[in-house]
Order: sequence, then structure tokens, then C-alpha cells
Amino acid sequence: MTQPLDILRQPLGILRRQAAAIPGGRRAAARLLLLLLVVRGGALALFDFLVGDDWRTAAGVVVAVGLTALLAALGAAAWWVMPVSVALLLALSLHRFARRAP
Repeated sequence: MTQPLDILRQPLGILRRQAAAIPGGRRAAARLLLLLLVVRGGALALFDFLVGDDWRTAAGVVVAVGLTALLAALGAAAWWVMPVSVALLLALSLHRFARRAP
């Protein structure tokens, strides 16, 4: 029988075969576990894609989108927020990278 932590390290094909070999109600539980692992992997991949190496830039984009939505809801011109935010976040990101580089 597989240990709980071993399940996280196995490829999905092996997990599918093991889930198919379990009789009755335990098979449904194994399929649910497999589904949860797939969802977890997808969520981690999405997080890695969106945040990447610099969480500060991702947080800055979230703040900029929120500020844009707030200004638009108040009826103010909000078109300028994102271009200014992107230029500022890019400059800050490049500054942090240049400071780290040898």
C-alpha cells in the first residue's frame, strides 16, 4: 500500500493504475485524491506562472488593477494608471535585478 507522502511523488499514470485496482468505495476515494492532486498541481503551476520569481511585481500589478477599478468606479479617468504602474514596476524590478547582479 502506498504511503500518503509517496502519492505526491508518483507520476499520474501510476496513480491512475493504483486507483483502478482498488475495489469499491475506496476506488472513488482514490479518484478524488487523484483529482485533488491534479487540481493542486494546476494551481501551483498557475501561481508560478503569474508570480514567477518576483512576488513584489505581482503584488504591484494587483494593487494597480485595484486602483484602476476604484478610479473607474468613482467615475474618474483611470486609463493612465496601468501604463504608469507598468513603467514604475519595470523600473523597480530592473533596479533590484541590477543590484543583485555581480
